[in-house]
Amino acid sequence: MLYAVDSKGEAWETFETTTMPASFLIETGSKIVSVAAGCDASGRLAKKLSEKVAKTVNADAVDVQKKVDSARK
Repeated sequence: MLYAVDSKGEAWETFETTTMPASFLIETGSKIVSVAAGCDASGRLAKKLSEKVAKTVNADAVDVQKKVDSARK
C-alpha cells in the first residue's frame, strides 16, 4: 500500500474536501473507494477504513483500536 503527503495542499481542490485530516482509499485505476474525513478518537473511523482497505486488497481487516491500545501498555 502506498501513502502520499500533499505538502503543497493541492489535493484540497482536486478532491473538493474541506475537512482535515482526510484519508482517501484509491484503488488501482484511480477509483476512489472511500473517503474518511476528520478524526475520531474512539477508533470507529479507523476500523471502518481498515475494513474497506482489507476488502479492497482481499486481506483480513486490522483491529486498529486494539493495536493502539496494546502498544500503549
